[in-house]
Amino acid sequence: VQVAGLLEAAGIDAIELSGGMSLPVSKYFFSRVSKTDSKEEVYYRDSAKLYKAKISVPLILVGGIRSYEVASELVEKELADYISLCRPLIREPDLIKRWQDGDIKKAKCISCNGCFKPARAGKGLYCNPMVWRSGL
Repeated sequence: VQVAGLLEAAGIDAIELSGGMSLPVSKYFFSRVSKTDSKEEVYYRDSAKLYKAKISVPLILVGGIRSYEVASELVEKELADYISLCRPLIREPDLIKRWQDGDIKKAKCISCNGCFKPARAGKGLYCNPMVWRSGL
């Protein structure tokens, strides 16, 4: 939170709260397969509360968000100003359009990280949900 305050003082436009990856991509393993409970869906919900209390620049929240309802709730309850999605958009590039069209079922991404295997092999980035069963 202290660094976020320094960035805000320096004139940053927004802050994206993310844990990132601490391992090299070549060693990244499959973890955090999708949670079915919407309360567990957001990895950084508690951290977002801390940041929103300390900063005034927009906060972008990423990490485990898979449902329209949860994304909307985060913005409505002012825990985030914007929602960032990564793997769900790899799995479903038209996810936002689907939600805009009224089909607000949960994203099809199961958070298996299968999309990273072809990318590491230089074969592009695409969803490969069966990879998690066979490992890397």
